[in-house]
Amino acid sequence: MPKTLLLVLTLLVAGPTAQGQFGVRSGGFERAAQYRRLVTEFDMLYRDLPKDLRDAKTPEQREAIQAGMARLVREYAPEFMAIANENPKDAIGLEALGWVARRAMSGTEFDASLELLAEHHPGVPGLEVICRRLLYHQTEKAGKFLESVINNNPDGNVRGAALTVLAIFTKRAYEQGGDKALAAKAEKLFGRAWGEFNAVRSPGRSRRPNRDSVRAQREFEDLRGPAAIGKTAPDIEGQDLDGIEFKLSDYRGKIVVLLFWNMLCKPCRELGWSLESEYADEPVAVIGVNFDKERKTAREFVERERIPWRSFWYGETGPNGPITKAWGIRGSTTVYVLDAQGRIRYKFVWGALDSLDQRLETLLAELK
Repeated sequence: MPKTLLLVLTLLVAGPTAQGQFGVRSGGFERAAQYRRLVTEFDMLYRDLPKDLRDAKTPEQREAIQAGMARLVREYAPEFMAIANENPKDAIGLEALGWVARRAMSGTEFDASLELLAEHHPGVPGLEVICRRLLYHQTEKAGKFLESVINNNPDGNVRGAALTVLAIFTKRAYEQGGDKALAAKAEKLFGRAWGEFNAVRSPGRSRRPNRDSVRAQREFEDLRGPAAIGKTAPDIEGQDLDGIEFKLSDYRGKIVVLLFWNMLCKPCRELGWSLESEYADEPVAVIGVNFDKERKTAREFVERERIPWRSFWYGETGPNGPITKAWGIRGSTTVYVLDAQGRIRYKFVWGALDSLDQRLETLLAELK
């Protein structure tokens, strides 16, 4: 018997007793069968793509696979939303909304799924997964979803996860604009998150914190760490991709955009090219910190792609090296902006760069 037909028949027989992703009972035989059919179809098309992505040999191959993964999700998201919209309040609607929220990550269907989840299902178990997925999708709809979960979910770990992400959203808004009131608000939200995590710990169990608690601690420390907003930037002394020594402090007197990047990050390269072009006649320096493991490979890539900005190389230790530790970097999707005196004025995490040009114009005006 074909696998798809077997799954559909199984669900039809199980009917209202079938368990869903969020631990609730499914209902509505036809919609349940339609939902499972879509899940099976998607999984069959998608299942090999993560492995293909891991095995990709070149940035071009990786970008093509990522584009294919995103295109597949975009094709299926409207069909899942159609199922959800028939009755967003029932269990099948919940499962379909959860699929879109976990997979789509942007677009009309993604926003609609968050809105309906916040309205009809903020108290279901398992929502911490969706909360974590919102970290790089800071939107108004995402914020309202998190607030609804905080106010309505009975599980302390879920509330803690939502509070952690909302605190990070607030922290990023502070780092992008410098409003100290937002820093204080972020600290309070992190404190509330720790309170939720501590309240659900059992004295008889391991005291090891969960992943959301660890993230909250790290993000809180960033607010006061050596690379915090307003502090003099930790100097970087190292080699560029040609093996030539240089220092970040060599660029005092200029506004510096410090871009953490690697070969696989196409948006990072596009940002660097854009800044180099737009501010070519201004006292703005784009400096990269590259964390590709092989310097020779990275240098050849820079030459092939005609990347004009100079980059420090992490060294063989890669993301665990001294530069990333000093700056508290946990990925390549981070941009710091330093003023002419070498102070850290702004910080951007990928996906929230809309105000970067405005901040650079502010710093340029200070020089005049």
